[in-house]
Amino acid sequence: MIEVESSDSFRVMEDFAAGLPDGEQKRTLQRALTWKKPFSNFKQALYEMPELKQQWHAFHDERIRKVAEAWLAAEGIVAKLK
Repeated sequence: MIEVESSDSFRVMEDFAAGLPDGEQKRTLQRALTWKKPFSNFKQALYEMPELKQQWHAFHDERIRKVAEAWLAAEGIVAKLK
């Protein structure tokens, strides 16, 4: 089983927030990542912005898929995950 490092997960959250248009939503998510317990703060901030949840999940799934494919390639396994 592939276990995603917390640093990879954190980077995905940072990249998602950085890719948002300038504005309150971007600032809120970036600020959440600077507080203690950034994972739960990020999740809570998204809970309060339901219009971003689907966008976040699609972004997250794609990025984690790429992490998994890179891990498989490093192990000598060629795979294209759906």
